[in-house]
Amino acid sequence: MVFLILCWQSIFASEWEYWNKTSITGKLTDRIDLRIEPNFRFNGPFPHFYYSKIFIGPIFGVSKLLKLSPSYAYKASEKNNQWKKENMGVLDIELKLSFLFDSFLHYRLRTEYSFTNDECVLRNRFRLLKDYKKIKGLSFLIWDEIFYNFVSEEINENQTGIGFSKKISKNLALGLSYILRYKKSNDWCSWNLIETELRINF
Repeated sequence: MVFLILCWQSIFASEWEYWNKTSITGKLTDRIDLRIEPNFRFNGPFPHFYYSKIFIGPIFGVSKLLKLSPSYAYKASEKNNQWKKENMGVLDIELKLSFLFDSFLHYRLRTEYSFTNDECVLRNRFRLLKDYKKIKGLSFLIWDEIFYNFVSEEINENQTGIGFSKKISKNLALGLSYILRYKKSNDWCSWNLIETELRINF
């Protein structure tokens, strides 16, 4: 049902973009990992590169259910042939809970603060993950994420996605998702997004 709703809504989103995300994680101790995560985005006319964001920071495993991830992020985005660069501080609070029918509910609260622009955005994401037992390492996922901007004091973005993740080996996993993105500037606009993900663990 969710897939049909997304397909119907995507008719109204005339523009398409491609997003690429790579997550490289190395274990420092039993409860602390170091993560580097570069993100790149492209839009039309393809392949027009217009956005990059690179995270680096530790992941603290407080418990089996809770993780804390403070990180530094460098963001560069292009508009009208002008590149805007930002230095950001990011804090992720991630909670993992078992859910119905052997599925898992992942909740992530992300705070992004731009030191360059003195802006703060609060992001709330709920993601439901279900393993497909007939194929080892294959999981299906669906999520929704809401963005609240403290400067304008309003919700100015929403992303709803559906996709799958496949664990190739102990250290490597791939993901593919479709995302319907709504964002407000003067009015609400929508985009169709295809996102690929590469996860490497050491």
